[in-house]
Amino acid sequence: MITGRGLTVWYRRRLALDSVDVRAGSGLHVLLGPNGAGKSTLLRVLAGQLRSEGTVRIEGPASDRRKAAGTGLMPQEPVLPLHLRLLDYVTYAAWLQGLGWREATAAAVAACSQVGLRDRTGDKLSSLSGGMRRRATFAAAVAHRPAVLLLDEPMSGLDPGQQASLRSLVTSYAAEHCVILSTHLLQDVETLEADVHVLHEGRLTFSGGPSQFLELGEGSAESAYFAALQRPPRESGSR
Repeated sequence: MITGRGLTVWYRRRLALDSVDVRAGSGLHVLLGPNGAGKSTLLRVLAGQLRSEGTVRIEGPASDRRKAAGTGLMPQEPVLPLHLRLLDYVTYAAWLQGLGWREATAAAVAACSQVGLRDRTGDKLSSLSGGMRRRATFAAAVAHRPAVLLLDEPMSGLDPGQQASLRSLVTSYAAEHCVILSTHLLQDVETLEADVHVLHEGRLTFSGGPSQFLELGEGSAESAYFAALQRPPRESGSR
């Protein structure tokens, strides 16, 4: 579980997050919002990679390590060290989260197997396809088995088959952990059994279950999304 209270971030004179309160328990959560709504900023704050006003509390099996180790973040546009082998890349990511090198290597092998890349661990990242690189980034985010997994637009740029493969990985991890997935794709709301959080202009305007969300649009995800954008923050639910 992860809880954020009063999360506020300024970029120079622009308010990127405005006193956001968010709570996400075990299972899958979809974070919706237009470009510039603050989704990436919120995920970085929750991951401990960006300072903010307010507090973040993480509960789970990895929370006894340093704060960042309780989370795993898959950025929207990761900068990959293409000269590294896949296994070295994932091992290094796990080591950065506090695992010893031997433990990190074993965790990396397991993570690569989980995403279907066990036979490519000796290959350089530069030799992998775009879809494989996305799976490699997922492996790097989950190798240390974080209590909370944060995915920033993970489906962006993937073809339908690649999206289906990644959704399967996400759903599997969410069965035992908290997963927050930001997206522009309303089909992710329709195909994933997930709680929904809508962020607009740095404010959370809706938080609730999938049925509550669809009620806003009389069963239509698109109508519900636009209705949620128009709600003032004080009307948002909490979970």
